[in-house]
Amino acid sequence: MTDNAQLYSNTIGSELARARDNQQLSQDDITSILKIKQQLINNIENDNYPSQDIDVFLKGHIIAYCRFLKINHQTILNKLEAKGYNLPIIEESIAMPKQDNKKRAPWMLVCLFFLPVLIFLMTPQKSKPTSNITQPILYGAE
Repeated sequence: MTDNAQLYSNTIGSELARARDNQQLSQDDITSILKIKQQLINNIENDNYPSQDIDVFLKGHIIAYCRFLKINHQTILNKLEAKGYNLPIIEESIAMPKQDNKKRAPWMLVCLFFLPVLIFLMTPQKSKPTSNITQPILYGAE
């Protein structure tokens, strides 16, 4: 076992701290990259939460921290729930609205094919230039 592995107990926060150390990152690195206060990172890594009810902001910070460390955030959240923490439910449709591309496809076809035709028909066509200038008549050549 390495020295760092001996420092960590088998907790959720220690799992995150281990992952951070394995990537050779400090808490200061995480703070500057994710724009999260160092005290919050320290609390997460020490499983020091203000109450059994985790608010939506803390849940969001935990998710961001897990994603940055390339850890499955749902696994960490499930472990927190198994330990008795109450996590807010965030509706996926509210958090990240999904776009239905099936509804957009017909409009894309209209834009791609009919819009250029409409633009062509609406622009004035240039006709062959006609000149009001007649051939010069030379004096005395009549």
